[in-house]
Amino acid sequence: MITKVAFSLLTATIVLFTSGVSTGNYTLLLLATIPFFALLIGAGAPLPDPEVTRTIAGGRATHGALRTRTGDRVTVTFRVKCPPGRCLVELHQPLPPPFLLDQGSNVRVVDTGRGSSEQEVTFTFRVTKRGKYTLDPARFEVVHPLGLSASKEGVSGAPIELEVAPRIARLKRVSAPSGLARRFFPENDQARLGAQTTDFREIREYAWGDPPRSINWKASARRLTSMGRAGALAKPLVPLVNEYEREGKKNVWLFVDASSTHLVGSSVENALEYSLEAASGVAQYFLDRGYRVGAYIYNAKNEEPLYPESGRRQLRRITDRLVHLESARDPEPLEKAMAKCRGHLASDKPMVVVVSRITPPAEDLMKGIRTLRAITGRQHSRVPVIIVNVVPYHLMPDRGPFSEEARQILERLDKTASQELTRMGVGVMTWDPRKTAFATAWLRGRIG
Repeated sequence: MITKVAFSLLTATIVLFTSGVSTGNYTLLLLATIPFFALLIGAGAPLPDPEVTRTIAGGRATHGALRTRTGDRVTVTFRVKCPPGRCLVELHQPLPPPFLLDQGSNVRVVDTGRGSSEQEVTFTFRVTKRGKYTLDPARFEVVHPLGLSASKEGVSGAPIELEVAPRIARLKRVSAPSGLARRFFPENDQARLGAQTTDFREIREYAWGDPPRSINWKASARRLTSMGRAGALAKPLVPLVNEYEREGKKNVWLFVDASSTHLVGSSVENALEYSLEAASGVAQYFLDRGYRVGAYIYNAKNEEPLYPESGRRQLRRITDRLVHLESARDPEPLEKAMAKCRGHLASDKPMVVVVSRITPPAEDLMKGIRTLRAITGRQHSRVPVIIVNVVPYHLMPDRGPFSEEARQILERLDKTASQELTRMGVGVMTWDPRKTAFATAWLRGRIG
């Protein structure tokens, strides 16, 4: 196939030769030999067949796929090996739209005519959004140095599946200095259900459901005697029981809001992506400390409760749910999510962590908390509830000279709604991803 450059040289040769013959001008005939010999030399040089290999570093390879987390960097290396002589190779590695170039370029031109016939080029891109993507094979094109013959095209590598999970805040590396941190959940919280150990905990009053064998008859008799001496026998007598430590730690239920109201910011960096990072960090924090963690993602498509389990496998299950979630069109209030998990909430009396946005008037969150308390009962022993409030306003681009003032007004309105929840006995941890790392915010226990 003749190229435009070769056609131009051939045309110039014919025009100059014809003009020289018709006019008898030897100068034109001499000039006609220049494009003619260039055409002969270029056409006689065949295009080489280079060997192009692609290697990818970054993430963790599992079953032909590459598992990474948002914000991770992946390095692509091309090794181009040509036969002796000059070889021009154009390389192009297509990238999924959400990914960003970090170093170098995914479009390169390799010239092996300078020095070694084997060269290596690299570039780095950053994965910026969770989900499943396909990294297509790299395309290369061998170009004639003079452009006198059609280029050769080829591909290098096979398609690679990229599974991008939300980034996990490494809370396990955080140590809480005495007197500085305000912990939401103490490390010695024990499970309400489970086999009793022989470690004595306390003597308390009998409660409905306690087995008769747990009654401490001697302590109850001494109490009866002391009450008789004090003349207080008119008060109903309640026996005393021995309380022992239970095996295992308390259950934790994680509720993650995936509603479209979290899509504040850009398509790559928004409140929903940071909410999933916070949820992953909270799940890992408690699983690493021996808690049994259950999870439910509400306002998402086709989601079901993930019942409490412990260990690294449970973290993988939760992470997989977060990777593939999609926001649902029909809203699902928090109270409905609580009702779906009623059985476990009522029996286990777990600690509850809700990852959401607090926006006035926060009626959805308040109704959800009231539903939780109606399910768990007993006002004097309420289950602890923490709301991780992700503040997205600094993720929004500036729209004018008053953008910062608008952010401050919105944050004050949100703070008013947070104070309403605090008065209900709920702990609120406010996290601004642009100002503080999640591990730092969790350590300080920012209540607001």
